[in-house]
Amino acid sequence: MQLNASKFIFLFFILFSLSGMGQQPYSNVDFRSPVDFPILLSGTFGELRSGHFHSGIDIKTGGVSGKDIHAIGDGWVSRVKVSPGGFGNAIYITHPEGYTSVYAHLDEFGSKVSAYVLSEQYKRKSFAVDIPVAKGRFPVKKGEVIAKSGNSGSSAGPHLHFEIRDAATQNIINPLHFGFKVKDFIRPKITGLMVCPESDTTLIDGKNVARKYNLEGWGPVYRPADEYKISVSGPFSLGVKAHDILNDSYNKNGVYRYEMFVDNQKIFSWRADIFSFSETRYINSFVDYENYVNRNGRYIRTAIDPNNKLSMYDGGNGIIDFKEPGEHTLKFLALDFAGDTSVLTIGFIASINPENPVDKYISKSDENSVYLRWDEPNEITRDFMNLKMVSGTLFDDMDIVVKNEPLPQDIKGFSGLVTVGDITQTSYLNFDLALDVSETQTEVTDKICLAMYDEGEISFAGGSYDNGKVAIRTRSFGQYFVTADTIAPEITPVNLSLQGGTKLLKFKISDDLSGISDYKAFFNDRWVLFRYDAKNDLIWYERDKHLPKGKIDFKLVVTDGKGNEATFERALVN
Repeated sequence: MQLNASKFIFLFFILFSLSGMGQQPYSNVDFRSPVDFPILLSGTFGELRSGHFHSGIDIKTGGVSGKDIHAIGDGWVSRVKVSPGGFGNAIYITHPEGYTSVYAHLDEFGSKVSAYVLSEQYKRKSFAVDIPVAKGRFPVKKGEVIAKSGNSGSSAGPHLHFEIRDAATQNIINPLHFGFKVKDFIRPKITGLMVCPESDTTLIDGKNVARKYNLEGWGPVYRPADEYKISVSGPFSLGVKAHDILNDSYNKNGVYRYEMFVDNQKIFSWRADIFSFSETRYINSFVDYENYVNRNGRYIRTAIDPNNKLSMYDGGNGIIDFKEPGEHTLKFLALDFAGDTSVLTIGFIASINPENPVDKYISKSDENSVYLRWDEPNEITRDFMNLKMVSGTLFDDMDIVVKNEPLPQDIKGFSGLVTVGDITQTSYLNFDLALDVSETQTEVTDKICLAMYDEGEISFAGGSYDNGKVAIRTRSFGQYFVTADTIAPEITPVNLSLQGGTKLLKFKISDDLSGISDYKAFFNDRWVLFRYDAKNDLIWYERDKHLPKGKIDFKLVVTDGKGNEATFERALVN
């Protein structure tokens, strides 16, 4: 009888939680779809991405560019942005109801906006532009075609990235709250479970380490394999890996909502309704960052770090500490926007054992270990490096290893290999890091920079030489060394013809370390617009009124992040 009562109480909590799922707090706004075909999503709002929460929904366009994109309501174009990465071609429409809709990765804008953007690019002599637009310049009507869908910027394939923001605050709102219809009768899938100690004395099945467990189940019901019951002592939290699948779509999308109940009491909740861009870095605390970096997937954490101020949490800190020995039941819910729900049920056997000290992660006796506080300034000074953090830089207190070792023999540099923590650690704010090169003899101080080293892979970290040091601001822990970038970018012609279609004079441009910083093209010494697709290392000229007749002296100059230049010149005829 007690079991049935327990089930009834939990069912009540489930129904209460779902009671708000169908509510539309923005239902007084009558927006139409930005596309004129059924919406299929390849990305959901709040989805877990690298270093950020996804700020909109990604609408499939059938794997092709060129689909009509419509204004969702009356309003005016308030901003147009063109970038070689990020959103690529993006248009922002402000609506009188107090919202701004954003349409990104576009192939092209409408003709009037395109002409305006082109004139601004020539005026500024830059492909990348971010243009605020006066209210009355480009009014739009609901349903008006404002652009063609595309694959510009950092898009991995043709689609429309679509957002709705609060116009006053620029906070991003889940577009599905505005009544856009997306077919979804499929429950989220729960695919991974970790149980993580939250103190030095916590034991998970006898050990003070995070442990992973295989899951089984189908439909709405998941549990540890073989109905295994986990023994715990001391405070712990969960890490859970899950994804959602929508009808007629194969993509593994983000889950809309998570909730956790312990012995039928709700102790944790998170939901993807609204957030600000200033919060998006909290994702590296929301997920288990170590597992993410080690390519084991994104486990969301029920523990909330003290400096994680993410507003998407809707409840308490999901750290569990059983005060009574014996069996306990935990239920973890994954819900999609349509209300489809999957439940992971876990049995725990708790024991109370406060006297069991165990060292965690890095031994405090390690001479290279430094303890950092999240709520205080931190500074580390060695003869080979200096690190400074303001209070609030970290999500939580942590130990990092700091040491200096010889560079691997195949790496050329002007310092040792300096370890500053581990790549599986992360921070919320940037911190100052400087490596010493005071004894280095070099004639290329303007080319000196920092690079990161990770299992044989080298990546540019930035920085410049000043008074015997190379300094950067960074959020990245790991291994650093001082090097120099003295090699110019590469320019490879792909098409040198001025005949035929619209995309003429195409080149691949690339750089081996500091990356492309700038490029300039000239017809007879006059600047001309070349468009840039950074993800494919391509630039090209599209025929416009600035193409001269007859003989053309063409010149292309490409500059990397340390000022190295490559030049391509050719006599052409139009």
